Amino acid sequence: MKHILFFLFASLVIALSILSFAVNDASAQERVVQVASGNGTLNNTIVADSNGRRANPNTWYELERDGFYAVTAPIANNKFLLQIRAANGTGRKPIVRPGVGAGGTDVSRCFTPSAELKLRGLYVSSIGASGALLQNNVRTSADSVRLDFADCHFDRDATAVIRFDTRWCDVFLKRNYFSNLSEHRMETGAGLTIAATR
Repeated sequence: MKHILFFLFASLVIALSILSFAVNDASAQERVVQVASGNGTLNNTIVADSNGRRANPNTWYELERDGFYAVTAPIANNKFLLQIRAANGTGRKPIVRPGVGAGGTDVSRCFTPSAELKLRGLYVSSIGASGALLQNNVRTSADSVRLDFADCHFDRDATAVIRFDTRWCDVFLKRNYFSNLSEHRMETGAGLTIAATR
C-alpha cells in the first residue's frame, strides 16, 4: 500500500513539474504586437492589449521604422512590465513624442512608469505638439521602478530626461544618446540626463 501511495505521489509531482515547465516556457516565449504609426496609436494599443499582455507578460510593442508616434497621454504601466522597441530592418528610429491631449493642450511627457519599462531603438523627443520644450520626458510615479533603455536617442529636454520622484528605483542605460538638454538655460547648469528628488 505504501508503495502504491508513493508511486501516486511521485507521479503527481512529476506531472505538476511538467505542467509548470510548460507554462513557464510559454510565458518566456516572446510575443510581439506591431503598432501602426500615428497619433495615439501607441496609447490605444497598450490599453487594448491588457488581456493579451496578461496572458504573456513577455510582450513587446514593436514600432515601425520611420514611424511617428504622438502620445495622447503619458504612457503609464500600472503593475505590469512594459516593453517597447523599434522593428528590425533599415530606416530611421521610430519617433515617440508628446502629442495633443484630451484638453487640446500638449501632453506633459511621454512616459510615467510605475513598473519596469524597457525601451529599445527609439528616438524620444521632448518637443510638444505646439513646439514647446517640455521637461522630464520619463518621470517615475511609484517606488521601485526599473528603467532599462538601450540604443535610444533622447533629444531635447528643459531640465532632465529622466526624473525620479520616487524611491528605490534602478536605471540601466546601454548605448543611448542624449542631446540638446536644457539648451535654453545652460547658465543654470540644469541640462541633466537624470535627476532625483529622493
